[in-house]
Amino acid sequence: MTEEERLALSRVQLNLAVSDDDVWSPLEHHVSELHANVAREVLARFDVAERGREKPIGVVLEGDRGVGKTHMLRWVRQEVQSRGGFFFLVKFLEGGEFWHSVLHSVVQASSAGRATS
Repeated sequence: MTEEERLALSRVQLNLAVSDDDVWSPLEHHVSELHANVAREVLARFDVAERGREKPIGVVLEGDRGVGKTHMLRWVRQEVQSRGGFFFLVKFLEGGEFWHSVLHSVVQASSAGRATS
């Protein structure tokens, strides 16, 4: 991909409301060169967890609207599940209730059949 093509892609603006289905639906298109450093970092953490020697620290995805956070989550979910791993999308119910939010997300994903590959 040329620098001009990357620039053109980076300026694409979509006005879509992000929902759970945006993360759980199949990813139809992916440009592996776009945000490749983020993808490498996330998969490196998965590889560490898969080996079972360490418990890797999670990764926070943050950025402006439209930069591809939801797309990256979809890609990561597919990659992790294709390797036999589990993916949980944690939504914060309340600011100070981290573990309650994690438990709620795990139970919700499990009951919906989304936590399995």
